Amino acid sequence: MSWQDATGESYTEVVDCPSGSAISLSDAKAWMKVTNSADDALIQMLINAVEEYAASVTKRTLQETEFKTYRDVFGDVSDASAFAGFPAWTVYQYQSSAPVTLRKSPLVSVDLVRYYSSGVLATLNSSAYYVVKKGDYSRIAPDYGTFWPVADQRMQAIEITFTAGYTVLPQDLKVAMLDHIFSMYENRGDCGCAEATPKNAMAIYRKYRIVDFVA
Repeated sequence: MSWQDATGESYTEVVDCPSGSAISLSDAKAWMKVTNSADDALIQMLINAVEEYAASVTKRTLQETEFKTYRDVFGDVSDASAFAGFPAWTVYQYQSSAPVTLRKSPLVSVDLVRYYSSGVLATLNSSAYYVVKKGDYSRIAPDYGTFWPVADQRMQAIEITFTAGYTVLPQDLKVAMLDHIFSMYENRGDCGCAEATPKNAMAIYRKYRIVDFVA
């Protein structure tokens, strides 16, 4: 697909990430009943690995993180087969009322919406849109009866800054991750002697998993 094809593609980057881990070293050590500091570096490495795995499986952000997503047009028009293969100018000029999905969860806040208008980044007033919070991916939509503004015909014409992630990690998810860390610690260096992920932990990961068919 070339840049001239219809697109609602987005790219999301981290603007500001938390300084620590979702599971603290002290909590992990207490769970594993480790009282010395000899394995602190190893345990922290396991914490980081489990957090990456849990986030990958659940598709959730484990700590509050600020993101910025770049989009070519307002609205999830690329998800609609009606726009597949249309020339870009057709979609760029389409004044959409379709919501914009923010593919990080759980959503905390939408901080800033900007778009290029005549070559200048304009800020969209927060009263021009509203937030639809969901258990998986939340959305923002233009105020009832209105449309998104028409941005310049350029790639990544829209910038949306938002914050997503757990303020407090759900207790069952935290326990699942602690069990996972402990299992990795106990079975480190061994091969094939235990489940890669404890079954109880995986069951909880699956409980929180977001089913998402969009890559």
